[in-house]
Amino acid sequence: MFEGWLTWVEGSADTPGGCPFIVACTEYDDRPGPIRSLLDRYLGEFMAGLRRSASLAVDAGHFHADLDLDQFAYDFYALVLAHHHFSRFHRDRAVTDRSRASFERLLADCRRSLPSS
Repeated sequence: MFEGWLTWVEGSADTPGGCPFIVACTEYDDRPGPIRSLLDRYLGEFMAGLRRSASLAVDAGHFHADLDLDQFAYDFYALVLAHHHFSRFHRDRAVTDRSRASFERLLADCRRSLPSS
């Protein structure tokens, strides 16, 4: 899922400006109305999906049992936002490697205290 987001954020012929949801959230963060409400709902659904994914990983024994699902979703999305910013605005050539390294640290923290296999 994270790799898909990196690709999505970096843009393609279909999304040359990067993630249209991130761009729209930035544009409408201070503008009340139906567009902001719709974006808020979409982001809420995305965050719920991240929490659900992490919960499934906990249930399967891939993540530790006391994982804070809200914190995991927040950290995951924070990485996506940072990747978007450093990729799109700063044109940082090392952004993908940095983002992957940050994600690996997030996963390592989620796996801490698991028995070695």
